[in-house]
Amino acid sequence: MFRLDEGALIKSINVSELGMLFIKPPDIDFQKEQNISLVMENGSEKRKISGRITRIHNGSFAVAIPSEDGKFLIQEIVSK
Repeated sequence: MFRLDEGALIKSINVSELGMLFIKPPDIDFQKEQNISLVMENGSEKRKISGRITRIHNGSFAVAIPSEDGKFLIQEIVSK
């Protein structure tokens, strides 16, 4: 599960070492190149991840994730 810093839950569609694709909440406006902070929640464990919005299209948005956090995300998701 992912949460924006503002508290809104967001659902990921696709994850890679380079970034993630999310369903865009209809009530939140994003801008391309905007920096964004996400919190990945797994039970009681939380990890803050920073990225940059690279694309907004058809109800989704893509976030580029720095390589260290991207590798962690892939390992976490694959281990589930």
